Amino acid sequence: MWRFSHNGIDTVRSASNNIMEAMLDNDHLKVPGKWNIQAPPKIKHFVWRLLRGCLPTMQRLVQKGIDYVLQNARAIHTWQAAGLWSLIEPRINTEDGLDDIIFNMLQQLQPAQQSLLSIILWSIWKQRNDKIWNNLDISPTMAKPLWTPPAAGIIKCNLDAAIFNYSQSFGVGICIRGEHGKFIQCKMETFGWPLYRALKWIGKLGYQNVIFESDCKMVVDNFASNSSWVTDLHVILSKCIPLFSNLSNCKGEFLLGTK
Repeated sequence: MWRFSHNGIDTVRSASNNIMEAMLDNDHLKVPGKWNIQAPPKIKHFVWRLLRGCLPTMQRLVQKGIDYVLQNARAIHTWQAAGLWSLIEPRINTEDGLDDIIFNMLQQLQPAQQSLLSIILWSIWKQRNDKIWNNLDISPTMAKPLWTPPAAGIIKCNLDAAIFNYSQSFGVGICIRGEHGKFIQCKMETFGWPLYRALKWIGKLGYQNVIFESDCKMVVDNFASNSSWVTDLHVILSKCIPLFSNLSNCKGEFLLGTK
């Protein structure tokens, strides 16, 4: 069983991510201890490069005599919407540089805020590069909603899970909504299998004509296929088959998201 992936299957990406985790050295930082950002390896690597001074930030551009734009209005609005601008603005003229601002904030923020800060930094950097090099300028108003209501007479059951490496646990969320998007019922659990528990829950409630949506494409694809089930994930999915068969006019769909 390959322990560096969620499904137990060895892949080039999982091996690469594990190597990247091992390479992220924090010994150069000024304060004892290590922070552990709950974010994808590419974002951790981006923050690591930022703190090491490997990126052409405003400070480094000035050192090289290159003109820059002091503030970006859209970026400021992003920080304001995330509730972090009040923490960033006072530090702009008091800290020695961007690396000091980011490092000091990472030391003071809660784990969830650390992740949010890192993800927004990476997103702004990526969007700016897309604009400069590829002339791509995507407005937030162009983004499509991820959730769409079902047709009249049909309810939709959404399920998802999150893994918390720092506590060696994971959580599950399940909710039922109707054609107008109104919550009918919801269920939150600390441990469990999202699809398995959703099927049991829907079965007990007696609902029919249900669409099960998940943003984990691997779960949806493996559940829809009749492949040989040998991993822990497939063992769980095999328990879902009889529960799903007992429901009338139900189907599973992949919801485009972040996984």
